[in-house]
Amino acid sequence: MAKMKKQHYVPQFYLRYFSKDKKTREKDKKTIDILVRKRNLIINNGTISNQSYANYFYGKDKQLEKALGLVETKSAELINLIKKTNFVPNLNSRGHFIILSFVAFMIARTMHNVQSLNESVDKVFKNIHKEDLKSKNMISDFSISLKEAPAYCLGLSAFTLPILSDLNIKLLINNTNISFIASDNPVVKYNQFLETKKAFFIPSHTGLALKGLQLFFPLGPTATLLFYDKQVYRVGDRKKQVIEINEKDAHSLNLLQIVNANVNIYFNSLLSQGSYLLDLNKEAKPYIRNDKSRVQVAKKANEEDMSELMITSYVDVRTNFSNSFCKLTKKLKNMS
Repeated sequence: MAKMKKQHYVPQFYLRYFSKDKKTREKDKKTIDILVRKRNLIINNGTISNQSYANYFYGKDKQLEKALGLVETKSAELINLIKKTNFVPNLNSRGHFIILSFVAFMIARTMHNVQSLNESVDKVFKNIHKEDLKSKNMISDFSISLKEAPAYCLGLSAFTLPILSDLNIKLLINNTNISFIASDNPVVKYNQFLETKKAFFIPSHTGLALKGLQLFFPLGPTATLLFYDKQVYRVGDRKKQVIEINEKDAHSLNLLQIVNANVNIYFNSLLSQGSYLLDLNKEAKPYIRNDKSRVQVAKKANEEDMSELMITSYVDVRTNFSNSFCKLTKKLKNMS
């Protein structure tokens, strides 16, 4: 096989955190257990190198793949430190920038995000040309997509870093009997604050600039990083950067992972029972999104003006997520 043909949108070093291989060095771990969500099927000992990749996903020139490799090397060093010592980077520190950059890239680079973008492009085009397409019965005959969508998504992610830079970080430690799982779309965007504010007309609650944003990023069976809006939420003890969660919290976070997944969920079967995950997958079914993006059209009230406003947004994960560690600040608790 040509070198760097298999280009992973979820890094292999990250998937190894969920491997059950008993190897001293992380890089020697080769297999991982998989739940195929749609089929409700568990596959044990899947090969990590065959997970979450596409041939030349970032381009045949391999320049973007090489650049991501450099980012992954620095990020892996920091994540390993976090996992071993419970170190949490201070706001605006070098470590904070490294981990935030990695998470921003992780949001942008997955197959799920690329498919969401292309679905949005397709829907906008077909809305604009809907009359012609309907008259010719062509609306379902083809789809529109960007030629280099992964590169486009990653390019946009660079602009999100300043927007995300004020998010606080805490480390959630899981010593319960329910281990954390991951997926092929591992960074979950959520917004508990806006989820309850029905008076606000916002198509998506998880825009990266919106008040109340939360990002959940599992680092292995026992640790998850939480990025959150400190003006909206109080997370555990304000003086502590590490929060120990309970079993119900672990279950709720795992539910988010399954709902957020594109195709596969990854786990360590020595720590997570397959029967538990199969049941959790059934619990997740009502929350699974049928579409990845939506287009809403607002027409002018004036009949003489035929212009329309199209609003595009990605479809949020919504699970009525509740937990013991993240509470609204007193200032916002009674906001209507």
